[in-house]
Amino acid sequence: MGLKLRCNIALIGIMKAVERLAICGLICGAISLTTHAQTVIATVATGYYPISVAVDPVTNNIYVANNFHNIYTSDDGTVTVIDGVTNKLAATVKVGGTLPDYVAVNPNTNKIYVANGSSNTVTVIDGATNNTTTVTTGTQVGAGPLAVAVNPNTNMIYVPANPNGSSGTVTVIDGATNNTTTVATGSIPWGLAVNPNTNQIYVANQGSANVTVIDGATNNTTTVATGSSPHAVAVNPNTNQIYVANLGSNTVTVIDGATNNTTTVAAGTNPVSVAVNPNTNKIYVANENSNTVTVIDGATNNTTTVAVGNYPYAVAVNPNTNKIYVANQGSANVTVIDGATNNTTTVSTGAAGSDPYAVAVNPVTNMIYVANFGSNNVTVIDGATVSTTTTLASNLNPSTLNASVTFTATVAENLGTGTPTGTVAFNDGSTALGTVTLNGSGVATFATSSLAVGQHSITAVYAGDTNNTGNTSSVLTQTVNAASFTLTFNPSSATVTAGHSGTFTLTVTPQGSFTSPISFSCSGLPALAGCTFSPASVTPNSNTVTSTLTITTMAHTASLASPFGRRSRPLYAVLLVLPAMLLGTVGMAAPKGRKLLSYCLAFLLVSGCLLQVACSGASNGSGSVGGGGTPAGTYTVTVTGGAGSAQQAATVTLTVQ
Repeated sequence: MGLKLRCNIALIGIMKAVERLAICGLICGAISLTTHAQTVIATVATGYYPISVAVDPVTNNIYVANNFHNIYTSDDGTVTVIDGVTNKLAATVKVGGTLPDYVAVNPNTNKIYVANGSSNTVTVIDGATNNTTTVTTGTQVGAGPLAVAVNPNTNMIYVPANPNGSSGTVTVIDGATNNTTTVATGSIPWGLAVNPNTNQIYVANQGSANVTVIDGATNNTTTVATGSSPHAVAVNPNTNQIYVANLGSNTVTVIDGATNNTTTVAAGTNPVSVAVNPNTNKIYVANENSNTVTVIDGATNNTTTVAVGNYPYAVAVNPNTNKIYVANQGSANVTVIDGATNNTTTVSTGAAGSDPYAVAVNPVTNMIYVANFGSNNVTVIDGATVSTTTTLASNLNPSTLNASVTFTATVAENLGTGTPTGTVAFNDGSTALGTVTLNGSGVATFATSSLAVGQHSITAVYAGDTNNTGNTSSVLTQTVNAASFTLTFNPSSATVTAGHSGTFTLTVTPQGSFTSPISFSCSGLPALAGCTFSPASVTPNSNTVTSTLTITTMAHTASLASPFGRRSRPLYAVLLVLPAMLLGTVGMAAPKGRKLLSYCLAFLLVSGCLLQVACSGASNGSGSVGGGGTPAGTYTVTVTGGAGSAQQAATVTLTVQ
């Protein structure tokens, strides 16, 4: 083996060792937030140094490549098989090669392919029996397959390797026969991905800054230039766009699969892995040295940056739930990104899970598997979310026009003790009022004074978060009345003597923004009484105003008392008048009776006066000495304030003595 070849092989080994162990010895300062949703439900022991993980969604088995070879005992590397139903160890399979680095599954054939990095072989595991077959990928020991990818539609497997210092190869394995074909690529072909729809394979050549495009039908190749040190590649089969993470230039090269034209998108520092959600056309790039994930909108290539844990190294997507899982080597946790909002939740791999190096998702069971390189185990995360209930309340119902109303939405989990996060949208029927972020207690409030007069159907819509499902509250009917006012009196009652006045302070309080002038009137007054207001009208102008109500009464007047009893006065008057009339008649008939006549006439006049007084007393029916004033009694006086169609009333009690 030439010196140059030995140097290149050594360089590859050093690069892989740096990737795996660069963060060892660093102190993790991040505090993880563990909730009951996205919960660690199991930790499964594996072999030494689990470095890669793959899921068979059909059999629900998980395969973990353990990157260890004992140079003293020549023990081969192993693959740990986990039963996804029980999350327990199902089997340990010896792969017959050294340093198994990568594992991939063909769910159509139930075959598993393990690339053995230091023995130029691929181990094929029969998923039904765990029996193995070894396929050679090169002619030189130590050539080292660097990755593995499967096209389930054609049952072809692609394994890149770097057998010499200048150029690499891809070994194409026919899954039906295990026969191989070798295709030349660029230098150090590190990562690759398959578009099963177009049967094109994309190989990232880290040493030559390009991508080799292999036509799966003919194995013919095309070379596409990329940024510096292309390290990882992912495909969106729906849009036929290919995304290449360039480790050396901190960019992503976007290749149009139809034309091989490229676009360059800026990423963070050291973009080391990339994953695609074909359902949302979003691409997620883990930037190892900037502790971020760059989210690329596949429609526009616009980007958003999401902060994650320390040294994010691997990223996986569940397209069914639109959740993204980022394995953070330096902080021993997984950042869960909600693809709808880019909100994040941190799930700790626990004290038993250090140096999370790889992550895989079973979209059927919504389970996530994290290979912990430093602690020799796999953390199993349940990706299920918890249902929630949103309750809605109003602080003022009914309210008046232009009055401020505050709606409060409280979001709670139906099962569990976690606190939902995210946003709540407040709606009036189909009209959006506003969106508010939940506080630390799961509460959002929204205030408005713009609701029109009438009834409003208010709802609160919780968007959900990584741990919780969204939901909509029941409809709250908010009634808004026209602006008005209220009337109150102080004092509310008074006692007066006839002829005196009672005064009351009338307070007008506007409801809402009532600003119209209000005039007043009285009803229910006693006889010979009146009312006045000072001022006669008021205008609230959104503030309370007062007017003074004065009720006046009339004093009683003096009258002549009868010299007779009440019941005998008319009778005695008649008895006096009749003799006078008789004497007058006799006097007129008697001769020379002028003197007598004059006496009779005088008597008749006095009797007539007495008759008048007696009749007057009889008509009054009273023998008192007073009369003509406000009658004594207790009266309820109603005061009405009016301003157009707005009418309000209040009462006072007046006692007249």
